[in-house]
Amino acid sequence: MRDIRVWLALAAVVAGGGLIAVQLRPADHSAPVESEELATVVFVCRESGEVFVGKVRATPAVHPVTGRPTLMPGLYAPDQQKWVAGPSFEDLQRATPLMKSAKGKTPLLREGPIPPTAVPI
Repeated sequence: MRDIRVWLALAAVVAGGGLIAVQLRPADHSAPVESEELATVVFVCRESGEVFVGKVRATPAVHPVTGRPTLMPGLYAPDQQKWVAGPSFEDLQRATPLMKSAKGKTPLLREGPIPPTAVPI
């Protein structure tokens, strides 16, 4: 009788360990994001203030004409009704305080009207 209890206890420990190991193993890698799935965002050149529209990418992004990395994510200043260059996407995700407009002290927005003069990239 003791042998059966020992074997049952051992089987329960092994089964429990297997369940724990399944839960702790690293998750499978997800499929890569397709270009069509990326969000369209506004970029603003830090040097010229030109506005561009394109898919999300690492910032600073390369300016299509100058070839220099001067494109930053755009933030919309509603009081000025224009887009201004903001910090990198990484810094935007970490930013806890609201960023304010230089002139009107109103909060800058991540979304706003896309200007008709925006150049697609």
